[in-house]
Amino acid sequence: MYWWDSRARENVFMEITRRRDIGRDLNAPLAARGGVETASYALVPLVRPGDIVVHYDSRHEVIVGVSRVVGPAEPTPVFWVSRGVYARRAGERTKWLSGIRVPLGQYQELKPAITLAEVKAKKDTILAMRARIQAGVKRQPIYFPWTRYQDTLRTFQSYLAKMPQEAIDLFPRLRAAVDQAEIVLPSVEAMSPVEQAEEAVDEAAGKAAGRGRSQGFQTDQEIKVAVEAHAMNMATLFYSQEWAVEDVHGKESYDLVCRRGNEVKHVEVKGTTTDGAEVILTRKEVEHAKDYPSCALFVLNNIKVDRADDGTVTATGGVHHPYDPWNIYEGTLTPIGYSYQVPAS
Repeated sequence: MYWWDSRARENVFMEITRRRDIGRDLNAPLAARGGVETASYALVPLVRPGDIVVHYDSRHEVIVGVSRVVGPAEPTPVFWVSRGVYARRAGERTKWLSGIRVPLGQYQELKPAITLAEVKAKKDTILAMRARIQAGVKRQPIYFPWTRYQDTLRTFQSYLAKMPQEAIDLFPRLRAAVDQAEIVLPSVEAMSPVEQAEEAVDEAAGKAAGRGRSQGFQTDQEIKVAVEAHAMNMATLFYSQEWAVEDVHGKESYDLVCRRGNEVKHVEVKGTTTDGAEVILTRKEVEHAKDYPSCALFVLNNIKVDRADDGTVTATGGVHHPYDPWNIYEGTLTPIGYSYQVPAS
């Protein structure tokens, strides 16, 4: 039970981030460093289609825009590292984790952006609002966007906060953007049968495009995410022994770029709980393997999947098989479907 559950129209959250692709989605690991749930990520699974997200760019300390949630939360692998002081002291490095994604749309940029100085100018009103909300729920967390800091205030040290409607009222530009997002219905393109088939193959191959049409959490999808993240981490660890490795998963049709002097290798990564005799390849993966002269296929098979009492899925173990160099013609490509363009009438 949260303080906003009993209040009408309290459907606004605030993303606090250093991302450069603000407005694309909400994206976070299911747990923080060490597998512990924290307030920083706790609100992400609570966001629902139709909710509004206010975006705070912590690099420049400004509220830059407003988005609308256009789909339910869905499992996804995330390439993540904690930015906190304790994480840096522990030597945390970026790696793949099981995560959660919430698709966003209708991004509106605020012009001009609302600066932290503008927020601080309303310090007394904001802190009084915070104290009033906190008093109503006693010791329960309220995930308020701002907190007292010395003789002023600062932004909540979290990824996602809960923005009260009365706080939005303090900033006319923000109120106008939120109201606009509330009344404009999200437009969602219907997928053609061919697009639906291609998306199904992408998901089976571990290349979910994140189009925001998911029907929510499913057990098999959580397993796919855990397996994919584990395979990516193992492949990165394997190639990092001799190569400088860059993760391009989600941006290219392949997963890793490996560089060593003048050598450049593209690596496709596949994880599976089976014996690895067969893996799913997308059309783009096949085309790239045929066209690019230096490719490798890294298969991690016999991955073990466990589900904890709290439902958390973990993937471990596996046996790696690097096909390097990878000649796609040496294996057997079996088509599992075709797109057919009918003759002109």
